[in-house]
Amino acid sequence: MASAAPVAPAADRRLKVLLFGTSGNPPTGRGGHGGIVHYFCESGLYDEIWIMPVYRHMFSHKRTSMSQPGAATFDQRLEMCKLAFEQESCDTCCVKALPTEREVFDMLAAADPDPHAVERIRVCTYDVLKYLRKQHPDAEFSFVLGMDAYVDLLKGKWAHSKELLDETEFVVVDRRGVMPHHDAVPHGTHIHHVGDLTAVSSSAVRASDDLAFLQDPTALHHAVYSYMQAHGLYAFGRRRAARRQRAAAAAAAAVALGVVGAWAYRRWGARPASR
Repeated sequence: MASAAPVAPAADRRLKVLLFGTSGNPPTGRGGHGGIVHYFCESGLYDEIWIMPVYRHMFSHKRTSMSQPGAATFDQRLEMCKLAFEQESCDTCCVKALPTEREVFDMLAAADPDPHAVERIRVCTYDVLKYLRKQHPDAEFSFVLGMDAYVDLLKGKWAHSKELLDETEFVVVDRRGVMPHHDAVPHGTHIHHVGDLTAVSSSAVRASDDLAFLQDPTALHHAVYSYMQAHGLYAFGRRRAARRQRAAAAAAAAVALGVVGAWAYRRWGARPASR
């Protein structure tokens, strides 16, 4: 049975926490996000793993897609992350899904006197780490990310890239098994190949109407599948919309048939049966 409260670290060392930022839109199963969390939870390297869903995405096209009518809300994405990952907790590692990015966003918004500040505030990884280090001075944080994102970080495409590389231990997951040249890996970066990962992605899950695929544990944890179904998210939202459209079309057809019948009755009326 998984334990939600691992043994506390020895008094002479800091709590080792692995941070995992994700859209959680939705969190994928053992072939994706779930496999990464399971791997590091079982590794014995960390006391806790903190899953942090993105509150408001840095990229405008993703912000737009995540704010469309019918899209999963932040609270729904956070709940799905709890369902997907917290059950991975074991005796030596506790997994938590936390609203950290929203906390940082609210803090930045409160510090800005401009009433329109919320429209331009963007929370970046550097903001999150700065906030967490202040809130938890006794913790030692590492940050896990995929190889593609790590390459972008090395190229300076992230906000405060240099500071992040200088101040943070990065844990890089390479699902393709292609290791970068050792000279390109700064000190303090560790690369792991998680062998059970597949090509499953959140975007593939969002786009799929194949229930067999969605019920596969490599794609989704069963509790996330049930949550999506109960709340009409993604494929289930499209199915609900299709049912509503069919019902509306049937109702419109019934009304039209009734109108025609009433017109015909008025036009010809009821005639006595011939003898």
